[in-house]
Amino acid sequence: MVRRSLTLEQIVEGAVAVLDEEGVEGLNMRRLGKQLDTTAPALYWHVKNKDDVVALAIDAVWAEVELPDSEGPWRESATALASSGYAMIVGHPWMVTAMSTTAGYGPGKARHDDCCIAVYRKAGFAGEEIDLAMNTVFSFLLGHAVGPASEKALRRKLDRTGNAEEELKVLLTSAAEVAEGFPRLSEHLESFEAETFHAQPDGGFRWGLERVLDGLEERLRKP
Repeated sequence: MVRRSLTLEQIVEGAVAVLDEEGVEGLNMRRLGKQLDTTAPALYWHVKNKDDVVALAIDAVWAEVELPDSEGPWRESATALASSGYAMIVGHPWMVTAMSTTAGYGPGKARHDDCCIAVYRKAGFAGEEIDLAMNTVFSFLLGHAVGPASEKALRRKLDRTGNAEEELKVLLTSAAEVAEGFPRLSEHLESFEAETFHAQPDGGFRWGLERVLDGLEERLRKP
């Protein structure tokens, strides 16, 4: 039975569900209509096209980021904000692709940015250095999220076409064979305990974030 009434909020929720399951490449108006038990033409009363839907979905998941108390100690607030942003992107692996191909800005992202400004202003940054500090942390966050987000997206894709675990074993074996031609890389991989690394919370994200904040704190000490 086709749903006769539909809200923009329902469309965005449906789009996020499809994106989480199938990625940007799996989302189209027909697929979204099926998700919402309606027809693709019915969606056009609320949105222009797929890009419009993706932009709205991006902003919706930005609203999931938990905002810290911007009046508290700045490093604690910056750590909490970055950690929640990292978790959001890893939890929605399609965001890595979507943010690089779709332009859009809404209240979800705006509330995040407003809190960021307050945190880095509280730290002591001013003028353009507020943006520079914010962007430095976000660039680290996004770069670190690419690995686990890509792995999650790949596993979902492989699960739809076969056995993800078996396919990944083949890929890892192939990568190890390639590494054998590079002595330093091969030696490093042999001595490096991957399980130990991945057992760390967020695969070392917290360690790297602390080093980035150390650098920003050092900058604040300079005249």
